[in-house]
Amino acid sequence: MYNFLVSLKPNSISLNFEENEGANVGRAVFSRDQIDNFWNRLFKEWRKHPAVSIRQFRDSLRTMNRLINESYVPRDVRRNLYPTIDTEGNVVLLSPEFISVSKKEREKFIVGNVLQKDLESIVAEGSSAWYIEDFIQGTEMCAKSCGYFAFCHGGQASNKFFENGSIKTTETQYCYASRISPTQTILDNVNATNQFSEKETV
Repeated sequence: MYNFLVSLKPNSISLNFEENEGANVGRAVFSRDQIDNFWNRLFKEWRKHPAVSIRQFRDSLRTMNRLINESYVPRDVRRNLYPTIDTEGNVVLLSPEFISVSKKEREKFIVGNVLQKDLESIVAEGSSAWYIEDFIQGTEMCAKSCGYFAFCHGGQASNKFFENGSIKTTETQYCYASRISPTQTILDNVNATNQFSEKETV
């Protein structure tokens, strides 16, 4: 798979496991062994031929460098609320997946409508919505309990809601598959080889 993707000459590659969220529920769930095995095999192929940047490894390596160089700065979770607008002008924050649920369930996430008020005001007022506060509290819980917090900054609100039933929670399957496992894969291989080329850490 990696060699095929490289042959397409992309600028970078990002690979995501299928997730149970939004309208996509009741689908395949991968075991942690399967996830770890995937990233480990991919990492070894990439190190043999690091022709293309892989986002999950690139992001983890950059964070490691910042931690080592003491230049790491925690992300302000209130700064990027990522508004999403549906076809009726309704606005939800944090995760576009909150738009993809049924209309009845979507109502709990709607913070305004751009046909009635400007987007900037909606986002500013929506920053105090219940699920924003839950996400901030969940992020604070992650910061206190997870050794990988610097690599995910508290995870994604939609994954917490759809996987755990509450946004005010910590680790999710998505978090493990997209951040923890790729990061630990790098650490395990560094421990085994104790070196990286300059090209691999960019």
